[in-house]
Amino acid sequence: MVLFLNIMVKNRAFFLLLFVVLSALQLNAQSTSETVVLLQGKTLDTQGRHISVQLTFTDKQNNKKVRTKSNKSSGLYQVVLKPGHEYSVDFKGFISADSTNSVTVPVVTKYTEISQTFTLKKIRQGLELCRFNAFKPKDTVLICDYKEYFNRMKQFLRENINASVVITVSMKDSYFKKKRVKKYYKDKRGRKRYKRVWLKPKEQLQKVLDARMLAVRNYVDSLKIRSSMLSFKTDDTMGPKPKKKKKKRRRRHKKKKKKANEPPPPPPVDNIIITVGKMMKI
Repeated sequence: MVLFLNIMVKNRAFFLLLFVVLSALQLNAQSTSETVVLLQGKTLDTQGRHISVQLTFTDKQNNKKVRTKSNKSSGLYQVVLKPGHEYSVDFKGFISADSTNSVTVPVVTKYTEISQTFTLKKIRQGLELCRFNAFKPKDTVLICDYKEYFNRMKQFLRENINASVVITVSMKDSYFKKKRVKKYYKDKRGRKRYKRVWLKPKEQLQKVLDARMLAVRNYVDSLKIRSSMLSFKTDDTMGPKPKKKKKKRRRRHKKKKKKANEPPPPPPVDNIIITVGKMMKI
């Protein structure tokens, strides 16, 4: 009987210690999760005047949204965000004039205040939302950060239900020259034959452009956006002819001369442009 009581006392002490440790861990977790950052600033138009606008901050980690509205007379806004998270920012009826569409919140362990001013321009038909390079030259496979741009387009349409967008697919990044290809056919006996024919640059370009447009349409369809909010265009302007590389001459002298600073490679050409389409009356 005495042995049984001793075991119960020891177990009770163990459970009590476990309870204290778990409570401390829970309190620590709560104090960490409650650490917040206050983002505040102003919303201005391109003339520097205060404007009132609804701002939507979307957490890129979990897609959760936080909304706030700036004051009409002062342009001031405030919003509470999580430390260490990155947010994309959308503006109802406006877009960023300087492409400031995201906020990275620093990692902090105590309450912190940061500031960010947004310069905006009102949306109107023909206004460019974004442009980006989504294809390699002469290629038809979507690459890089195309999903981020299209998701931002989707969020823009959510914030502005009376707007539509025009997606233009371009070929200005590619150059084609005439080439000979095999054209297959069957002879009178049904045997497979081929002959070499010239393929014009315009034919090559149109084939790639059609495949690019199909790739873009297929991805945009997966976003489940109303068809009335979308329209598509193609730009069949061919890119410039690339410059030929100069052949290096062989030098008789063994002395090495200092290499001149080579110019940086040209930036990639944007082959998708998204602009504001017709504004519908509500």
